[in-house]
Amino acid sequence: MESRDDNFKIIEYNFDTGAFGYSRNFWAIVPKEHSDINLRNYQLPDGYKAIGWTSQNQAKIISWDPYYRVERSKDLESGEMINGVQIVLLW
Repeated sequence: MESRDDNFKIIEYNFDTGAFGYSRNFWAIVPKEHSDINLRNYQLPDGYKAIGWTSQNQAKIISWDPYYRVERSKDLESGEMINGVQIVLLW
C-alpha cells in the first residue's frame, strides 16, 4: 500500500517456516524503493498494525492484542514519527 505522496509503502508480510507453515504477520513502513533492506528494521512494534494512509500521508495504525509472545513492545502515540512517517492511531 503506497502513501499518497508515493514516497513510502506499508508492507504486510510473513515467513515460510517450512513444515510448520507460515509465521505470524508483520507490518513495516518502508521507503518506496526498498530493495535489499532488512525489513526487521522497519517493523512496527508488536501489537500494532498499519491499515492505510490519511490524505496528509500519515500512516493509519491500529492497536490489537497479539496471540504470540511479545518481543518488541512500545507504546505509540498519534503524531509520533516512525521510519520517517507520522502516524495516526485509530481505536
